[in-house]
Amino acid sequence: MINRQCIFVVFFSLIFLFIINFKIIDANDLCDVNNDDQTGVPEAVFALQVASGVKDISVIKTNRHSLDADDGSPEEALYVNSSGHVGVGTKNPTSDLDITGKLTKKLSGHVGVPSGSKIVTGVGTYFYSELNIGDSVLINKEKFLVSEIQSNNVLILDTPHQLGANNESIFSNVDLFSVKNGDSKEVFTINKTGYIGIGTNNPKVSLDVNGDVKLGDPVYYNYSESINVEGDGADKFFIEDSSCTIGVVKGAVFNHNSGDYPNQGAICCCLNASRGHGWFCWE
Repeated sequence: MINRQCIFVVFFSLIFLFIINFKIIDANDLCDVNNDDQTGVPEAVFALQVASGVKDISVIKTNRHSLDADDGSPEEALYVNSSGHVGVGTKNPTSDLDITGKLTKKLSGHVGVPSGSKIVTGVGTYFYSELNIGDSVLINKEKFLVSEIQSNNVLILDTPHQLGANNESIFSNVDLFSVKNGDSKEVFTINKTGYIGIGTNNPKVSLDVNGDVKLGDPVYYNYSESINVEGDGADKFFIEDSSCTIGVVKGAVFNHNSGDYPNQGAICCCLNASRGHGWFCWE
């Protein structure tokens, strides 16, 4: 049973603390309401919640390092362990921030869709700017793909909505990772498809770079006609190198042994072809 005298002492201590900013009685010297070895202001707040009926001491967690979702499910939706690692959707975070689950964002406005229909109508929505064809959306606990966007207020789902929805929020997947500079310009993005963008927030391929790319320092080769793959004047060179990794690209500079063709720039790619395993270079 809760010590009511303890609750009142803590209550009046808080009054002095917050009203006159002078703590006459130290809450840390008071008591431990639910025997979890924690006192002070957190315990004082807890004691007041119990006294007012907000918290039931018979079922209250002793763990002060987690927060439940607003509706109680899931429990411990946000968790901080003894190492300071923060878990979202997991009680066993292994890094500074460990997220388990899908990342979604709430879109503008509200939507409605009749049961058994694919047509979604919105109020205050901006489908053109906030969605793309093929995006995944969540409406009233059901997930769909966007098959068509007819206007800022009308879109078509890939399958009918079974439950239907009225004045519901609509959610969409978000980029997995994004970094902005001091001007709030996105300089690095991994989108929901897994594509990586450097200098662009809308990568279209596995690696989409908007800007210059430096492939390390160039490698210098001296050559004679014997390493020219084709004698068509196009200067395609092959440098045998069994240690190179297939698919790697690098820059190179070629100098003819005669001295007649100095500092010829080339792009080389490591391939394993009929000529051998090594660098195929094009000037």
